[in-house]
Amino acid sequence: MRFKLLTIICLLFTGIEDLSAGGIQAYFAHAAYAKNGENPFLETYFTIAGNTVKYIKSGNGIYQGKVEIVIVLKQGDAIKFADKYTLLSPGTPDSLSGKDFVDQQRIPLSNGDYDLEFKVRDINTNDSAVSYSEKISIDFPGDKISISDISFSESYTPTINQSIFSKNGYDLIPFPSDFFPETINKLIFYAEVYNSIKSLPEGESFLVNYFVENDDNNQLAGSLRKFSKEKAATVTVVFNELPIGQLKSGNYNLVLEVRDKENNLLAVRKKYFQRSNPSLENKLTQSNLSTMDVGTTFVSAITNSEEMKDMILSTYPVSTLIEKNFARNQLNLSDLKMMQQYFYNFWKTRNEANPEAAWLKYFEEVKKVNKEYGSRRQKGYATDRGRVYLQYGPPNTVTANRNEPSSYPYEIWHYYEIQGTEINRRQTDKRFVFMNSDLVGADYQLIHSTAYGEINDPRWELRLQGRNEQYIDLDEEKGRDHYGNQVEDYFNNPR
Repeated sequence: MRFKLLTIICLLFTGIEDLSAGGIQAYFAHAAYAKNGENPFLETYFTIAGNTVKYIKSGNGIYQGKVEIVIVLKQGDAIKFADKYTLLSPGTPDSLSGKDFVDQQRIPLSNGDYDLEFKVRDINTNDSAVSYSEKISIDFPGDKISISDISFSESYTPTINQSIFSKNGYDLIPFPSDFFPETINKLIFYAEVYNSIKSLPEGESFLVNYFVENDDNNQLAGSLRKFSKEKAATVTVVFNELPIGQLKSGNYNLVLEVRDKENNLLAVRKKYFQRSNPSLENKLTQSNLSTMDVGTTFVSAITNSEEMKDMILSTYPVSTLIEKNFARNQLNLSDLKMMQQYFYNFWKTRNEANPEAAWLKYFEEVKKVNKEYGSRRQKGYATDRGRVYLQYGPPNTVTANRNEPSSYPYEIWHYYEIQGTEINRRQTDKRFVFMNSDLVGADYQLIHSTAYGEINDPRWELRLQGRNEQYIDLDEEKGRDHYGNQVEDYFNNPR
């Protein structure tokens, strides 16, 4: 087993999510490059949230955490790469002062498609490992122009001593996240263009354009666009930054284009990211909506106040806290025109070019959850299952058990990956447990989740088993082994 002591890095995104929900939290990203434009390799980036690791006192009197990482790359049943190593956190004077620390690896690979799997486990606890898997593709042809993956950086400094973080004269501290909170005002990125010299005449110039586009409609986001003029070469480094202080909350792509002198597109690469900018959003939401003319927009056709209220309420699962508070004020006032203006502005901030299309796309999902989870008492979007579906999308698997002898009816939803939304960052391998304590109907309440910001109850198994007996020992968390009990298996091994 390989041990590695990491240098501590205080990352700016520490604390952007509630990391106190229990269990280790690890942020992961990867990017593929090609040495000299011909020899591919994969870089992996891990950030371990220091306040989610257990620290044990070592022989020299300091406290230290131990994290086990397993990385496997497969092609079919063939293992092309496997590594298992232990990260030793930097020592701390006590068990509570641990800060985030970073790991980066470079793995030589050939062009091709791979199944990437990794597991991260806190060795000092009995908690289960955090696992993740996805399919990746590496394709850097040696005879024509191509672009590497794009990687984000938290910061950079000129290289003094060469290290794993060094690239072309700079030490780039990785930012293994696609979520940028309002505390970060720069989008720092790195990429490489390969073999332009084989696609263009020797000495000829080409353009590298880089810009930010809206993910939903591929329209340019404001004026976030730059370009550089380069000479044909084996490897061309693209290392720059864009100001995102005035970028509204939303989902975006950073786009890199390579174009020849006739402006023909030769290659393109995109990287998704999410921006959260509630301060700017607050200014937009609190703006004087009364001056907004909606007479020629799609909302002008909604002339029934109750229908307008229902449409606004249906947006709660994808609304920020500021938007919810503002919407409640409009609903309390019951002014149809003001509600129309708020609703139009809500969708305009998400798709400035076509707010109606953004609403209609979302409304199709609202109709699905109303039909699936609604009842005479409440609309589907107001239920826990409906809210989760609208906020995160449809789950990859749903395990439902209505007849387990000692448990209330329950459902376990599993997401391989949750793409970022206006109110949530990208997450992987997340579970939601819903329980129907009424035994009749379809009113399932969310009682536990492993997703950031959601309810997390260590006693959730006991709550499920409260159908036949009550548990009053507050220190007891683990569910008991009853006849027919399958919930733990379903939770750990989603079907």
